[in-house]
Amino acid sequence: MKPNELEAVRLLGVYTGRSFKLYHLTGNARAAHRSHVMSELCGKRMPQSKSGITAIKEALYKLSGVPGNCEAEQQDNLREWCKQIESEQKWVDSNTYGRLQS
Repeated sequence: MKPNELEAVRLLGVYTGRSFKLYHLTGNARAAHRSHVMSELCGKRMPQSKSGITAIKEALYKLSGVPGNCEAEQQDNLREWCKQIESEQKWVDSNTYGRLQS
């Protein structure tokens, strides 16, 4: 995985309280968070108008390659995948859930 993709997973954890539930990012109040995650996934600055939940879901499903016969199963598999990625990484400060350690 590229560093920006790992950062996107870390940000998803930060912004969802480490639950990795995408729907914790819904609503106007979290548009900046969605844009931040999407920018890391794409590797370039993404406007809020291009950073909806559907766009983030599609990008994360493509990145992770999680299987699933229905939306609920895919989301469960994506959460497990994110948690696995999280457990494999060494964070600078686990108490503050800091950036990846180089």
